[in-house]
Amino acid sequence: MFPKETYIARRKTLLEKMSLSAPEGKRGIALFLGNVEAAAQYKDNAYKFRQDSSWLYYFGIDEPRFAAVIDLDGGEETLFADDVEIGDIIAALLDIPEGKLEAKASEALIKAVISMRLVKEECEIAQLDDAGALGQEMHTVGRENIRLGIVEQEIVGKMEACTLAKGWGVSFATILTQHGEILHNHGHDNIVEPGRLMVIDAGAENNMHYASDYTRTYPTSGKFTPKQKEIYQIVCDCNELAFSLTKPGIAYRDVHIATARLMLEELKSLDIVRGDVDAMVEAGIAGLFQPHGLGHNMGLDVHDMEDLGEDLVGYDSDQKRSKQLGLGSLRMARRLVPGHVVTDEPGIYFIPALIAKWKAEKTDNGFVNYAKLEKEYLDFGGIRLEDDVLVTADGARRLGPGRLPILPDDVEWA
Repeated sequence: MFPKETYIARRKTLLEKMSLSAPEGKRGIALFLGNVEAAAQYKDNAYKFRQDSSWLYYFGIDEPRFAAVIDLDGGEETLFADDVEIGDIIAALLDIPEGKLEAKASEALIKAVISMRLVKEECEIAQLDDAGALGQEMHTVGRENIRLGIVEQEIVGKMEACTLAKGWGVSFATILTQHGEILHNHGHDNIVEPGRLMVIDAGAENNMHYASDYTRTYPTSGKFTPKQKEIYQIVCDCNELAFSLTKPGIAYRDVHIATARLMLEELKSLDIVRGDVDAMVEAGIAGLFQPHGLGHNMGLDVHDMEDLGEDLVGYDSDQKRSKQLGLGSLRMARRLVPGHVVTDEPGIYFIPALIAKWKAEKTDNGFVNYAKLEKEYLDFGGIRLEDDVLVTADGARRLGPGRLPILPDDVEWA
């Protein structure tokens, strides 16, 4: 836990925000539910316990079966342990028979929580740096253990051992795959083969439950082929551009669009796409090659607070989600302010089924050179490169003690 004063101050700020959100004054109670253990096979054999992140943020108690309420009118706070059921708590507070209870989420309360958790305090930034150090260590172990002929699972086991030895564990299920064209591939049963690309998307959660999330892509044989290096360099350039643009005042949606433009410019130089780049950006052609957003918020959750509503967390009130593939999946579009923590994770993937679909439906408006894609890239796989970034007063910095190797010459080995 942080010092108790941290949690007292956060709850006081929440009360103030709720007062401002209701001109007629604060109303009702705010209910916070800690998590309970979930049975794996039977009650006494539970999955590893992970506390609710908003509960940790406001109360800090990392044990199951706790709940709390804050009276938004009077300011009184009440903590409940496991001697009563949560239905009893709510019913008693509201003087409603439990069978007739109908609880509804408060959007004002959700927005107040989001506004606080989005901007990280100095004590949280220190924890994110710590989680970054552990995440970088697990990735270093991963890179050092890529060897032809072994099963991917062996690499994953050694990586995840780091997180259990020095932290809580992984911040999400590890992605380690030679099929990077499958964006969330959690299978690890393939043999490491020569000439492939190994995408490793993995992160650590430290003992205070703050997350890291890094992605690197490696040549399984130690050296990129010329074609692999060309595409890798484009992704590397996009990662660097995104970081250079990240600063207070800019919308992360605009950073996504800028990296999409650069990606299309460089794919055009390889004759993979053809035509006016601005027109391609407008038409959403980048989505064929990167069908996901540039990044997401990160903190106590690796996709921070998305249980509270992805659009509420990632979009300002005057922003609307795009319907384009790729841009429409952008989880963080907000105008950046100091204290935001976002991921910078561009990628290029050659997904045979998606390429065939776009070709059949003429989605590309004539911009895509399918002849070259079908001849040279259908068995390519994918490349993603991801860093964790803190928005500062005058720009941004990457989290963690250093930076994982990322330039193509630096990730190769003999």
